[in-house]
Amino acid sequence: MKSSPDVENISQDALTAVTAATELFVKDLTQKVYKLMPHKDMGITYNDVAALVNNEDSYGFLDDIIPRKTMGRDILSQLKNKNDIQDDEDLKSEAVGS
Repeated sequence: MKSSPDVENISQDALTAVTAATELFVKDLTQKVYKLMPHKDMGITYNDVAALVNNEDSYGFLDDIIPRKTMGRDILSQLKNKNDIQDDEDLKSEAVGS
């Protein structure tokens, strides 16, 4: 568990506490995901966990680690719409400036 070069030694008590906290965190996360799952017979999926992380403020710190999966075509469509809006705003500002 020595992942940081700044840490010389880790006591057994600290290791036990971190292990217990991790187990409780994972248990809480999986229980909340299971409650929100629409298809309980299929098991927990990545999308189920991502939905919880996206919808629960208490799991917001995981947004960068467990983002919602997005299709490439959806991202391209959003970028196109954003560019279209920006182009419209540029045209309006040019018309006002004339």
